Amino acid sequence: MIISTNAFALFQCFPYAGYMVVWLGKAKTKDEAGYYAGYLGAGFMIGRASTSLLWGIIADIKGRKLVMMIGCFAMIVFQIMFGLAQTFEVALASRILLGIFNGLVGTSKTVASEIVNRDRRDHQALSMSILSAGVSVASLLGPAIGGWLSDPANQYPGSMFDVEFFQQYPYFLPNLAGAFLAFVSMVLCFFCLEETLVKKQAPLQRPLDGTDQSVFAKEKEVPLFRQMLPLLRESLALIQQPAVRVAVLWYSIHSMFSIYVYEIFPLWLLATKESGGMEFGLAAIGSIQSITGLVLLLYQSFLFPKIAKKVLPVQLWSRSGILLFPLIVAMPFLALLSHHTEISFVLSAVLRSVQIILDMTMFTCSFLLINNSCDGDKRGAANGLAMSVASVFKSVGPIVGGVIFAWSATNGLAFPLDHHFSFFLVAVLTLMESYFISKMPKHLNRMKGLGIPTKTGHALLGAAEDKTVAVEMVSIEKKEQRDCSGKKEMI
Repeated sequence: MIISTNAFALFQCFPYAGYMVVWLGKAKTKDEAGYYAGYLGAGFMIGRASTSLLWGIIADIKGRKLVMMIGCFAMIVFQIMFGLAQTFEVALASRILLGIFNGLVGTSKTVASEIVNRDRRDHQALSMSILSAGVSVASLLGPAIGGWLSDPANQYPGSMFDVEFFQQYPYFLPNLAGAFLAFVSMVLCFFCLEETLVKKQAPLQRPLDGTDQSVFAKEKEVPLFRQMLPLLRESLALIQQPAVRVAVLWYSIHSMFSIYVYEIFPLWLLATKESGGMEFGLAAIGSIQSITGLVLLLYQSFLFPKIAKKVLPVQLWSRSGILLFPLIVAMPFLALLSHHTEISFVLSAVLRSVQIILDMTMFTCSFLLINNSCDGDKRGAANGLAMSVASVFKSVGPIVGGVIFAWSATNGLAFPLDHHFSFFLVAVLTLMESYFISKMPKHLNRMKGLGIPTKTGHALLGAAEDKTVAVEMVSIEKKEQRDCSGKKEMI
C-alpha cells in the first residue's frame, strides 16, 4: 500500500502535466508543452536524489517504520501544495520538496526482503514481485486517475465538479486523491507494520558503583547525527564494491530509460495529429493507463512468479530488454492509424501493456540484484544509495524525454528525425542495456552470504539450473569447509 501510494504521487501528474504548463502560462501550445512538462516529473527525482542515501541510513539506525511514516506525511502536505499551485515555480517547488522528504522506495524494498525467508530465492522473488506489482499498478493507475480527475469542471460540465473552486484549481482533485491515499497508508503503517530492523546490541557491563542499569544505558546513547556520520562513510564506500556498483548503476540507467518513456508516451497521446501524435483527450489517456494497469496486475500476480522460478534474474532482465526493443520502435507508427480512433486506441493500449510488463519485469530483477549485492545489515543503505543514484538519472529522463519529443514533433524534419526519433533513441539504448546486463556477474543471482547446500543448490536456483552459479556456490561452500577445518587444526 505504501509503495503504491508513493508511485501514485510520482506518476499521477504525468497525463495532465502538458495541459498544466499551458494553463500556468509556461507553454503556448500542447506541442510545445514537453519543453516544460518534463521539469515537473524531474522535480520529484531531483529532491529524492539529494536525500535518499540519508533516509536509508536513518532507516538502518532508527528503523524502517519511522522513515515510512515521515514519507507518508510528506506526500499528504506536498501533493495538496501541488494541487493548489497557481504558478509554475510553486508547482515545481512542491514536487522537489515531495522528493526531499521521501525515503519510501529504498526502505520498502529493504522491508520486502526482510519479511520473507532469506534462504528461499523463490520467496525473495515473490516478495519483490508483489512490491513491483504495487509500484507498477500505481504507476499506471496514478496517471489514469490523474487524467480522469484533472480539470473536472471542463471534463464533466454540469456535474457536481462544475463549480468555481475546480475552475480556479483544476488540478487539485487528483492531488487530493493522492493525499487521501497517503493518509490511509500512514495509518496502516502505524498500526499494522512491524519493525523489521534487527538492531545489534552490545552486552552491557554492570557499573561498579551499583547505579541503575537503565540510567547507565541512557547515558551511553549516541546522538543520531553522530551515528549517521560513520554510516554515511560506510554507505558511500558501498559503491566501491563491484557487485553493488554494477547493480546500482544498471538499475539507475534502466530507471532513466523507463521514466523517459513514461514522459513521452502521454505527450505523444496528447500531441496533434499533424505533428505525429494521437490527439487523445485526458479521459482517453487515463483509460489507456487503467487498461495497462489491470493487465500488469494480472501478470505480476499469476505469471511472473512462475517465470521467476524458471529464469534467473540476470537472464530474465536481459531477455526482457531484447523483447522490449521492437515494441518501442513500433509505437510511433500507430500514428498512421490516428484517424481511426477506436483502432488506434485499442492498439495503443495493447502495445503499451506489453511494454509495461517487460519494463516492470526488468525493474523486479534489478530489485533482487541490489539486495543480493550486499550483506543484510547494509541492505537499507544499499537501497538508499540506489535511490540516490537512480533519482539523479530519473531527474534527467523526463527533462530529456520531454525536450526531445517536443523538438521532434515541431522540427518539421523528415523520417527518422520526426516524431519517430524520440522512440527510436530509447529503443536502441534499451537494446544496448540488455547486452551489458547479460554480462553481469552470475553470483548476483543469489543473496550475498547465503550458503547453499549442494543437495538443494539446484532447487534454489530453480528450473533454469545455471551451472556457472551452481559451481560457484559449491566452490564457496568447499572453501568455507576448508577454512573451518584449518581453524579446528589450529585449535
